[in-house]
Amino acid sequence: MLPRIETNCRILSRRLSYPRVSRGATASRPRESILRWNSSHAAPSTPQFEISSKPSATSPDPSHSGQLLKLIKDSIKITGPLPVARYMQFCLGHPTQGYYTRKRTQAPGNEGESKVLEQVETDVFGRKGDFITSPEISQMFGELVGVWFLTQWVAQGRPDNVRIVELGPGRGTLLDDILRTFQSVPSFPSTALRSVNLVETSEPLRAQQRAKIQSRLETFGEHGKNVNVEFWNWVGEIPVEKDTFTIVLAHEFFDALPIHVFQKTEEGWREIFVNVDSEWVPPATTESRPAIPAEQAHSTPSTDPTSGLTLALSRESSTLSDILPTTSSRFEDVPVGGRVEISKDSYEMMRMVGKLVSGLEGEESEAQGGIGGVGLIVDYGMDGFSTNSFRAFRRHEIVHVFDDPGSADLTANVDFAYMKEALAGVATPHGPINQRSFLTSLGLAPRLDRLLQSAKTKEQKIQIANAARRLVQEDGMGGEYQFLGITPRPAGSQAVEEEVYPFEV
Repeated sequence: MLPRIETNCRILSRRLSYPRVSRGATASRPRESILRWNSSHAAPSTPQFEISSKPSATSPDPSHSGQLLKLIKDSIKITGPLPVARYMQFCLGHPTQGYYTRKRTQAPGNEGESKVLEQVETDVFGRKGDFITSPEISQMFGELVGVWFLTQWVAQGRPDNVRIVELGPGRGTLLDDILRTFQSVPSFPSTALRSVNLVETSEPLRAQQRAKIQSRLETFGEHGKNVNVEFWNWVGEIPVEKDTFTIVLAHEFFDALPIHVFQKTEEGWREIFVNVDSEWVPPATTESRPAIPAEQAHSTPSTDPTSGLTLALSRESSTLSDILPTTSSRFEDVPVGGRVEISKDSYEMMRMVGKLVSGLEGEESEAQGGIGGVGLIVDYGMDGFSTNSFRAFRRHEIVHVFDDPGSADLTANVDFAYMKEALAGVATPHGPINQRSFLTSLGLAPRLDRLLQSAKTKEQKIQIANAARRLVQEDGMGGEYQFLGITPRPAGSQAVEEEVYPFEV
């Protein structure tokens, strides 16, 4: 069965007939190319970041404190130190000051407003934003993801009703490429697609996504007008539909979910909190903070000199420190002094994703599933936990996680082993495998050949080839990004899990 599916993937990739879609130049560095994280079990006394040694064009004014920083400090003063997870929620999702929720262009000179945000364009994605993703680099990424979804739709009997669920769609570029791929394959009837469900909390991004997806659906003909485009605040709101083949996609979504950081001590697990450094003195200069010298890149202090925020180890245990580190047997081997990053939200959301794919409404082992489904999680991380991957990105550079809160994207490695554990009893995980393996197995080479043949100029050919190379470089995106496939759990207690290409070869 697997050799046949492999052949079908390559045939589909070769037959995609639509031409190159311009993505523009892609000179900006993706996140993984400017960071190599320490993943050893023995945690250092301070977070280790590797930061570009050149000055950042978006370094904040060190004499300035934004509104969000003031809110965070006030919260700490009133209720005590914050878990790292709560700090991330403040920075990314605060209703008016959060990274993904606030207007990104500020009028200059407003007292109390972040001066970084005066310089940041509305769009946080792509070359002019804070990071660039694989779909923004080349259309081939989304096309091959679409090909894999189609092969699973065929393998599960070509169900008549199909819906797509995407978590954190960004600008909608990836989903647009997938829908275009579906449209180009004659064996997939456009009438099969019933709804597109987008998990997004940002109103500006919702507007951008709606415009792009509805524009694509218009090319589906009369039926495209009948495809519902629905928005949800979180995946738990989306109802299970047993009579619908559900496709779930999450690309660079789980890395932004809040993490809790725990350290093992002689007395047991203790949580790492965000606190205000009692010895911090506001800097006297108004000049931009200097870049961190390369020789000091691995020993960045836990206290940010411009904000006064710091990481602190709790002296007491808590409900979370007593429970979360016991949710996986893998954490038992962490030595005293070692740390572990755990995303409770990722575990819970992954379990919900598994139920959507399997069509399960309950937890019981005898619960009846639906007609089928498939999921794909793409993110950077590893098939194991990290100890020190919490970091911040601004304009394609690493900055301190406490530098001007709300002005940078906060992120942490995804623990794919934890994600697989979350699927126990509700769905079947496959992988993870790296991006290079996935894309080359799905037919990157024949699709690249077709695009090169259709390119009209030498410059276009070079741009297409460079983009493909960038997607699969072992020491870059190709090696760092991981793909985790999800299929429904086998029916019946005696059922055997089927192999899924290209995860089991």
